[in-house]
Amino acid sequence: MPHHPPELDALYSSPPPWDIGRPQPAFLALPLEGRVLDLGCGTGEHVLMAAGLGLDATGVDLAASALRIAERKAQDRSRTARFLLHDARDLAGLGESFDTVLDCGLFHVLDEHERGAYLDGLRAVLRPGGRYFLLCVSDAQPEDDWTHVHRTTRDELSAAFADGWRIDSIEPSVIEVTTGPRGIAAWLVAATRTLRSTARVPTPRGERYARQLCGHAAHMNCAATWDPPEGVIEFPDAMGTCRVTATPDHLVLTVEATDAANLERLRRILGHDVERFGGRDGLAVEWTGG
Repeated sequence: MPHHPPELDALYSSPPPWDIGRPQPAFLALPLEGRVLDLGCGTGEHVLMAAGLGLDATGVDLAASALRIAERKAQDRSRTARFLLHDARDLAGLGESFDTVLDCGLFHVLDEHERGAYLDGLRAVLRPGGRYFLLCVSDAQPEDDWTHVHRTTRDELSAAFADGWRIDSIEPSVIEVTTGPRGIAAWLVAATRTLRSTARVPTPRGERYARQLCGHAAHMNCAATWDPPEGVIEFPDAMGTCRVTATPDHLVLTVEATDAANLERLRRILGHDVERFGGRDGLAVEWTGG
């Protein structure tokens, strides 16, 4: 049985300000699909929103009192949904995979260590190509309000989702509350789970081959930039991306894609090109990860 601090149950002895009795407007138009998981689901509004769309919807929270309210709502609205007493810092413990993950109001109460565990678990339960949507308090919110939450910056969000994610958007938004008409200044984040693979090719001519690879890609219907010592190649049709880095002793290729088939396709294309360009130097590309 997961540990659920009594103070969390006390939060729901009466409706807390963020429990507005309906989904947050920022979440209403999200492109939800497949199996949906809501982290820190509270009294279940976003789980029930997904269930109302005919989706397989699950919510997790450590406040047992909130989950009881959520279950009553599901019965009253004739919605089929699942609510679990589970710690969002141990998502791998669910032993399940989801297509969409939601977080409204949990990320910004986690400290740095807890966020690391949260992100590790998030990568474990969201399938490659799956979507993640986050609504969290932003640094635009005045410091004299909501002192119990971390005011998250855009840079912090970019750093948190730099590894294994494609950040689709980070937009200013609002969390509606019952204590004021203006709500709480927030960020709405959309990100896609990716697969990553890396090749470190030994060569003292890394910059030469990196420039050649980016230039070739630009002529092959790819968006490519080269700003020494790094370049980025974006492949068409959302196939994926490759970061090209030149070091004194290596050419480093890092590819990311949202599914295994595209990842393998990118590795094959890039490996072939590098070995063709570097044939005289005997370059060989060996991939790790993914």
